[in-house]
Order: sequence, then structure tokens, then C-alpha cells
Amino acid sequence: MDNRSVALAIVLILGSIVCLGCTDSGDESQESVGSEEIHTGAIQEEKAEGETLQANQSINLSSDVEWESNYRNGCFLLASDYESISKAANNGDYVSLEKAGSKLESDARIKLEESQKYQLPSSSTRQYGKSEYEAALTQFIEAGKYYSSASRKMQDGDTSGSAVDLQTALTCQELALEHTQNIMVYYQGHNSMGATQSDTNSGGVIASWSGNSIKDTETFHVSSDEWKITWNTRPGEYGAMNFQIYVYNSDGTLKSVAANVIGESADYSIIRGSGDYYLSINSAQPYEITVESLS
Repeated sequence: MDNRSVALAIVLILGSIVCLGCTDSGDESQESVGSEEIHTGAIQEEKAEGETLQANQSINLSSDVEWESNYRNGCFLLASDYESISKAANNGDYVSLEKAGSKLESDARIKLEESQKYQLPSSSTRQYGKSEYEAALTQFIEAGKYYSSASRKMQDGDTSGSAVDLQTALTCQELALEHTQNIMVYYQGHNSMGATQSDTNSGGVIASWSGNSIKDTETFHVSSDEWKITWNTRPGEYGAMNFQIYVYNSDGTLKSVAANVIGESADYSIIRGSGDYYLSINSAQPYEITVESLS
């Protein structure tokens, strides 16, 4: 195993936290007493109603600050998992490596489920970080699974099978780190994920998406006169299929067709004109799409 790639994983995971600023909610609550008389029966009844309301009330997960705190916790957890993987790999301890891989898979899955519960406002620039973070977690789950599988096969004497699974784990890891690095690039130079989009897209990555189905993206703002749409797509479980990217103005009028290919493709299109846009993605094969400002 190339331990340098594991060390890089730790650096990039923790590095993405540095690009975020701590944001204080500043929320305060005050209570006032409207009467000097306290009736025990009324208090007990109010307490019972409060407990019932609390039990039935869904947790409000719309806070940007709460999600960012969860994100930071997840990054530290993943970095710790990779330290365990690195230690086991250095010692040639495949029993410990199997356990470390399983823990990475489990932790990444839990953090993905937690992150997906948060509903951030559509105007929040943390939306991009959340999307990239969840895409990274999906790949970390696969990386952990294949690290564990490679270790089991090595213990069983299946060296060729172990090598294949190990390479798959490293590939998934590289894909995860690309998403992590996207977060670093996008928010570099800003105090927090809460910076406004117009402040962050004067140059570099504006937004990024991944998936394997038809969807429309959220509206994003481009302040530069020229910008680039980059894509990477490949056949999935249904084989080679159409892959199309339509660029729409925010009012729903078609501006351009950025991509129209079949099967595997890694390319880009240059779009001209600042403004507010969204993409309509038409494909059932896996893809990654990034929008970047060119000035």
C-alpha cells in the first residue's frame, strides 16, 4: 500500500476544516414570569404537555451552524480512521487493517446519514460544501469496504484478489479526496462556509454535483464573463447511455447545450455571460459535473 496516499488523505480531510471559520449563532433565549403565584397543578400539566410536544416535535436541522459543526466532527473522525489505516498498513497488520477499514465504512455511513438530515436554506453557500462532503462520504464508505475486503483476502492467502480490492479502495479514496479538495478550493480565503456566493465565485469552483440520474440543479450565480462546465461520465449498470447538460437562465429560458454525448466522456464547455443559471442534467449513467469561473 502507498502510505503517502493515506497521509495525503489525512492532510486533505483536516485541511478542509481549516478553510471553514467558526460561526457563532448568537442566539439567546429569555424567559419572563407573568405572575407571582405558582400553581403546582398548572406546572405539572404544562410540563406534561411540554414533554409530549418535545417527543412529537421533529428536530430542527435547518441550521447552517449545526451542520458545519457536524461536518467538522466528521472530518476529525475520518482523519482518525485513516491514522488507524496508516498504522496497520505500516505494520503489515492485516487483522487491524480489516478492523480499521470496517470502522471507516461504518463512520462514513453514519456521518452521511446525519448530514443528509440537515435541510439548509437554498440561499446558503454551505450547500456546496454539504454536497461535496456527502459525495466524499459515499466514496469513503466504498474505500473502507474495500480496505476491509482486501485485508480479509490477504489473510486467506488470496494475494491477487487482495491487490484488486486494495486498488479499488485507493481509487475510491482518490475520488473522495477530490471532493474534499473541492471544498478547500471553493472556500479558501473565506472565513466560513457562510460567505455569500457573489464573494466566493470571482474565480475558481462555483458549484459541483455528482449522481446517476436526471435532475435540475439549484440556481447559481456567475459573476465572470466566461465560465467553464467540466464533466466526467462513464457507463453504469445500464451500459453506455446519453449524457446531456442543458444550461438554463434563472427565468427558465434555454441558454446553451453544454454536453451531448453517449458513454464515457471527460471534457468541458466554455459558457459566456454572467448571471444566474441552473443546469438540467439528463443521464442515467454516473457523472461528476463542476462549474468554474474563469476570471
